[in-house]
Amino acid sequence: MCPAYEQDAHGITLVVFGSMLLLVATLSIVLMATLRHSRQRGEPGDCVSLLLAERIARMARRRALVACITWFAAIAGAYALEQPLLVAPLIVFASIPVWTLIAAVHVLHLLEQPDAHAELRDSSIIVGSAHGAARLATSHRVIRDARRNAVPFATLRTVVHKR
Repeated sequence: MCPAYEQDAHGITLVVFGSMLLLVATLSIVLMATLRHSRQRGEPGDCVSLLLAERIARMARRRALVACITWFAAIAGAYALEQPLLVAPLIVFASIPVWTLIAAVHVLHLLEQPDAHAELRDSSIIVGSAHGAARLATSHRVIRDARRNAVPFATLRTVVHKR
C-alpha cells in the first residue's frame, strides 16, 4: 500500500470514531438531562431560605467559572498543539459549565427581587419571582456545603448571646 493512502485511512478512522464518540456523548447527556427533569417534575420541592439559595447559586457560579476556565484552557491547548479533532468535542463539553454559569447568574438576579422565593428539588434549586423563574442544577455536595456555610457562625453567636 501507498504510505499516503495509509495516512488518509488513519485520518478517516479518527474522524469517524471522533464523530461517533461525540454523538454518543451528546445523546447520553440529553438522555440523562431528560430523565432527571422528568423525575423532578412530579415531586414537590422543599422551601428553603433565600440566604441558602443565594449561597448555593454563588457556589455553583464559582465552580462553573473554574470549570469554564479549565475547559477553555484545554481548547486553547488543543488548538495550539494543532489537534483540530479535539477542539470540537472540547467545545461541546465546555458548553455544560457555561450553561451552569448562565443559570447561576440568572438565579442570583432573581434572588435580588423583593418577592423572590426558592425551593429545593433533589439537587436543583428553583427560584421564582414576578420577573420569572429559573432552575439551577447542582450537586448534592454543593447543597451540603451551602447548608453548612449558609449562616456565618459569628451571626449565630450574636443571636444566641442576645437571647
